[in-house]
Amino acid sequence: MTRQSAIKNLVYIRLTAAGRGAVASILVHGDKIIQHLNPLFLPFSGRPLSQLQHQPIIYGNWITPDGVGEGLILCPLDGSSAEIHCHGGDAAVMAITSSLDACGFRAAHEAEMESLTEPSPWRADFRRMLSLARTSQTAKILLNQYNSIEFRIQRLANLCRNKPAAAIEQLSEILRKTQFGIHLTKPWTVVLCGEPNVGKSSLINSIVGFARAIVHEMPGTTRDVVSELSSINGWPVDLKDTAGLRNADNQIEVQGILKAQQEIQSADLIIFVTDVREDSPVPTDIDQHDKPAIFVRNKSDLLADELQDLGDRFLLTSATSGAGVAELIDQIEMRLVPELPNQDDLFPVNFVQAECFLQVRELITQNHTDRAVEHLIGRRFKNTES
Repeated sequence: MTRQSAIKNLVYIRLTAAGRGAVASILVHGDKIIQHLNPLFLPFSGRPLSQLQHQPIIYGNWITPDGVGEGLILCPLDGSSAEIHCHGGDAAVMAITSSLDACGFRAAHEAEMESLTEPSPWRADFRRMLSLARTSQTAKILLNQYNSIEFRIQRLANLCRNKPAAAIEQLSEILRKTQFGIHLTKPWTVVLCGEPNVGKSSLINSIVGFARAIVHEMPGTTRDVVSELSSINGWPVDLKDTAGLRNADNQIEVQGILKAQQEIQSADLIIFVTDVREDSPVPTDIDQHDKPAIFVRNKSDLLADELQDLGDRFLLTSATSGAGVAELIDQIEMRLVPELPNQDDLFPVNFVQAECFLQVRELITQNHTDRAVEHLIGRRFKNTES
């Protein structure tokens, strides 16, 4: 490789989001990367950077174009990649990227950087999904998939070659777990609905642990959909508080009710809330909905010992005292994740991967085994949006 082509392949990308923050991170890539960083970074130890390149963390000063040193951390990843961790904020990042630009580096797009640092399309895709994990539990599952995805894909490819019928069965099982995989990075939507003034907003506040929604005794206080991203036993959930369902004349409230009905249609789980003091029936459209639902009788503290047996269908809660809230949280988890995949299971984590597995199954069904294996192993993801 000539000096000119080497400089052409020197690239960088900012890993952290733009704006102020505690730490900003930049990934740099290129052949003999330490050699190119040597004039830009002076280790505090006084030793040349080339003698420290095998250390995982190196402290030092980054020399900006104006000659001012910026204290930061350099983490060599291998002979061609390194991470720069500096003070958060755009000014520090711009000072570093300006000096990189002056030394022949150029800004790279995410897809380009991934193709350079992660040649496996499957690993690159799972790494991108891993960066979108919202909880430690989902990150752990995605990390397990990322670390073993090449082995799992190769094992599936061998099954396609040698036992097509078994491969079709396994691909069907993989596709069955699509919704679980997608929700590792895209929160489940849980909608609380019911008549006005049954305590939906208070129940949301009790679940998330702080006053997120405004509550008032006046019916119709919630006019719009109020969302709160939270975690239910380690699973990312978008809790939505909706306007009370009733016949209304106020046009603003009518619009709120229409939005509530739209949210119900798109929800992954419905929580229908009623006042325990009222013998309110469950509406037919909620009762016969084709998606999971939990039926809650709230404000149980107002009746104390007078409560009658409501059977197994209804869960008694009190947003005021907290009674039944822990049970409700457990019920939410059981409805959203009724079956946790085994550690060795393979499943898609976005719709593009799901489409790939679906196409592979169709090719095997049509006796195009070689094409199925080629599609499975050589798949290049052009769009990995979930």
